[in-house]
Amino acid sequence: MSRCLRTLLLVVLAWTITSRLPAAELQQEFVDGLRKQDLGEMAVFYLRGLETAQKIPASMSETFHLELARSLQVAAGNTENVDEAEHLRVETRDQLEMFLKDHASHEQAAFAFDTHGVLSLLIGSESLKRAAGQKDAQRKELLLTQARAAFEEARPRFAEAAKLFKARYDAISQSEDDSGDGKSAKAGSARKRRAQKLAFAEDDWLNSRFNLAMIDYHVAQTYSDPKHADVKPLLEKADKSLDAISHGYPGLLPGLLAHYWTGRVNEQMGNLEKAVDIYDEVTGSEAAEGKALNSGLAAFYAQNFLQRVKLLNQLNRRKELFVEANTWLDENSQRKTDHYYGVVVEVAKAYIKEAETQPEAEQKKTMGKVVKGLRDIIKINSSAQNEAILLYRKYGKAAGDESLEAATFDEAVALADAAAANRDYKEAVTAYERAVELQDQEKDKERLTAVQYHLALAKLQSGDAAGSFAVADKLSREKPNAKLAPASAVLAMSAAQALYAATAPADRPAVEQQLNGIVEYTIQTWPNRAESDDARIALGRLKAMQGDLPGAITAYEKVNTASDRFPQSQSLSALAHLRLYLTAKQAKKVDDAATQHRAQAQTLYGQALAGALKSTNASDEAVAAECRLNLGEMLLEGNEPRLAIEQLSILETKIRESNPQSLDMPQLRTLVSSVKAHAANKNMEGAKASGDLLLQLGQDVPPVNLSLLTVLRMLRDAYKADIARVIESANATTDEIAAAQAAKEKSKAALSDFLAKLAPRQQLGLPELVTIGDSAAETGQTELAKSTYQRVLDTGSKAENKDPKAAQALIRVQAALIGLLRMDRQFDEALTQVDALLKTVPTALDPQIERARILQGMAEDNPAKYAAATAEWAKLRSALQRSVKKPPVYYEIIYNTAACLAGQAKNASDQKAATEFKKQANQLLKGTLALAPDLNGPDMVAQFNTLIEELK
Repeated sequence: MSRCLRTLLLVVLAWTITSRLPAAELQQEFVDGLRKQDLGEMAVFYLRGLETAQKIPASMSETFHLELARSLQVAAGNTENVDEAEHLRVETRDQLEMFLKDHASHEQAAFAFDTHGVLSLLIGSESLKRAAGQKDAQRKELLLTQARAAFEEARPRFAEAAKLFKARYDAISQSEDDSGDGKSAKAGSARKRRAQKLAFAEDDWLNSRFNLAMIDYHVAQTYSDPKHADVKPLLEKADKSLDAISHGYPGLLPGLLAHYWTGRVNEQMGNLEKAVDIYDEVTGSEAAEGKALNSGLAAFYAQNFLQRVKLLNQLNRRKELFVEANTWLDENSQRKTDHYYGVVVEVAKAYIKEAETQPEAEQKKTMGKVVKGLRDIIKINSSAQNEAILLYRKYGKAAGDESLEAATFDEAVALADAAAANRDYKEAVTAYERAVELQDQEKDKERLTAVQYHLALAKLQSGDAAGSFAVADKLSREKPNAKLAPASAVLAMSAAQALYAATAPADRPAVEQQLNGIVEYTIQTWPNRAESDDARIALGRLKAMQGDLPGAITAYEKVNTASDRFPQSQSLSALAHLRLYLTAKQAKKVDDAATQHRAQAQTLYGQALAGALKSTNASDEAVAAECRLNLGEMLLEGNEPRLAIEQLSILETKIRESNPQSLDMPQLRTLVSSVKAHAANKNMEGAKASGDLLLQLGQDVPPVNLSLLTVLRMLRDAYKADIARVIESANATTDEIAAAQAAKEKSKAALSDFLAKLAPRQQLGLPELVTIGDSAAETGQTELAKSTYQRVLDTGSKAENKDPKAAQALIRVQAALIGLLRMDRQFDEALTQVDALLKTVPTALDPQIERARILQGMAEDNPAKYAAATAEWAKLRSALQRSVKKPPVYYEIIYNTAACLAGQAKNASDQKAATEFKKQANQLLKGTLALAPDLNGPDMVAQFNTLIEELK
């Protein structure tokens, strides 16, 4: 119905309700009349007007909610808006519950319970259907759970309906026959009416029993794992219930349906032979009919036979199949339905299997027969046509049929669909264009619309955005009443957006005009459909691409709150608010307006996430993921790492489950932010877990490598802390010492493993390389340390910009390389090299420190050198003592000065000198600890305390 006519009727109804109402006896007839004309929306409006005006007639007071439910059900079946239809179905269910709550014993209650059950069954079936096409495991399980809940909700409704229908049947069957003497015409009519009422009552009862029995079968389909522990008991229960109906009422349609579904249940349980026998019994009942069947019953028997043929094929009972199928095809040659052609294809597949076992000459003969049969049916439009065409294309040439180019519209469409399914979009475009060439204006009129739509889609998928827009835009405008016209308009928008992004700025105005045109046309043509919300979102995206973020927000805010596109619009609006905040932050102008944008972004992301998680639309999976990622990053930026981890960990789990070959940008952002959040939360295990995944899958690029360095530093700190615990446990029990040592080795292994995987990366800056080299040296990986330090020197020598910090890093690395010689106890060579280095950079701290370390190492072999080593350390201590903020190395200098004094005490010539050396060392250590109890880390504190104990 047109929008203007609908509005006019609503106005008239409003006037009717608020003025003089129709006579009470006419109101029911009026509502029934609206429903019969499929004017459910009008009936709902009228009934709600009565409710608002408190003028519900007494004759309708008991059944008001039932009447409203029936009207809502009609409205749901006729609305253009898919989202609105779903809301109407849910509301229908709510109204039925309200009626049944107060009137469970009403004469209409049985029908209300049955309708309620059917609604739940439809909702469950829709969720099951969506789950079948869902790739995301978590969302698939959500849909399956929703389907299971809907089916279980239907169970008690059908049970109550069956009970009430049975009571009605019993009441009629036990009522007295009021036909009198039974001889008059009046008596005959009375008997006929009573028999008819009894038959209807029995049919209602059996149908509700059948639906109740099928609930267990439906629930069994809601488990993704067919071997789940609950599946078999459900199927066994369904089998028992259906079998009871089929054996109790073999002559009635519900009994026949129950018997067929018993076969389907047994087939799923793996009882294939039993299922074949059941289908055979159903086929036998067709012969027993002995009369012409109506189209519905004929289709049922054909479906049953097709199911039997498929199973015979699966069981390799081909001889039996050939006899039965060929006989059936001959008998039904005048009634060629979809199922008929399905049997033909199954026979062809059986002959193909048979040919595989035959000698070459006989095989060719068999395949020639197959191809001929397929050639006869590929021109006929049926549900089996596509499979027939693909089989013909696959085996035709081998059987000597060379004419394989698409010669008909149907054949071209089948080839195009197959190419699109295989993601060969260029081939799909060619085949769809061939179909358009071959189409018959009258015969293929309906299917041509679908072909044009899929042609536009394939063009977009193949990269031809301009071609896609041209086809989709034309289709939506020339055939606005076609079923696919709104979807074509949305496709045209997507093509225009892709074209806009790929077009040079100077040429964008023309593309923008095209996009605005299709957006405006869509909103005006289908204002109440979800596609009009797609148009508003497309307009918002365009505004955002142009930098008009307030304009984008305005467009997003116009999306219908009841639309399933609403979560997406909220997410996009949140992004626009976030960009406004980040722009202000970058410009260092975070005022109240910017802060408000940030708060609004966080709120909208939360609302969009909640809505997307409730949705069963596949597109909302991406919306939910985007919301989580942006929320996680915002919470991290707002210094709330714990809350950030709650969002990011869910995304990280999905990355692990999907096991990608490489990371896309959102996945990369997820892991980088996870590392940062765990680090900020001081959770080393979490940071390492995220870091390991990032190390395994992340690209070799600076942002990733910087995050990996964060993990490395945490592992390095943990290793140093474990070293400290080993030092502190020197005087502990044997078990405690062993435990501390084991923990140190474990953390060392974790650090070494991470280093080995990180070091080969090429996009590492000088600071990262230095950290890697130092960590390798500390864990005893001398070769890795050498090669890494050498990379620093090579990289630094090639750098054009001689940054002072870089130059200082190079000196430090040169000293570190000399330190590796010292660690190998090549003291003489190390001393020669460090002195040469100090001639070029006499004031550099790192070579001086390394020189002191070398002298100390030499003193361990020659105690006479302790004096020189002590003097070297003391000189460095004096130089740094004047610094207000002591560098971390200062505390190492103090420790080594004291250690050298302890070495002198140990090797002193007399007790007095030894005591003096110890006194100086003690004062130095204790005085430093008093001023800086934490020193430069727990490992240094442990070394200080251990040396103090040794000096006692």
